[in-house]
Amino acid sequence: MTHPVGSAAANPSEESLGFQHAACVLIVVGAGDRGAKHAKWALAHPDRAHVVGVAEPREVHRARFGRDHALPPERTTSDWRDLAALGKFADAVLICTPDRLHVEPATYPGPLP
Repeated sequence: MTHPVGSAAANPSEESLGFQHAACVLIVVGAGDRGAKHAKWALAHPDRAHVVGVAEPREVHRARFGRDHALPPERTTSDWRDLAALGKFADAVLICTPDRLHVEPATYPGPLP
């Protein structure tokens, strides 16, 4: 028996296959449009992911992001290096800076996940 592509039977959900996920703990580097949109998914799916830190140089974006995600002040910084100095406290980092600024945080050898 075949199932149409895209149907539930052809593409069973992870849950229906018995997979269970712990929520992924995230840090977001760059809280402009890109970072805010990616992190919004975590707000909509708190059982799958939640944000525990943000680095954003622009105060307005940083403050709004921190408020939206209920972050403590010590986890809302203007520079991603400040979050790295705290040690590892997340499973993954969403690097949402402008493209030209991806390399340094992406290749950082320190405690960022």
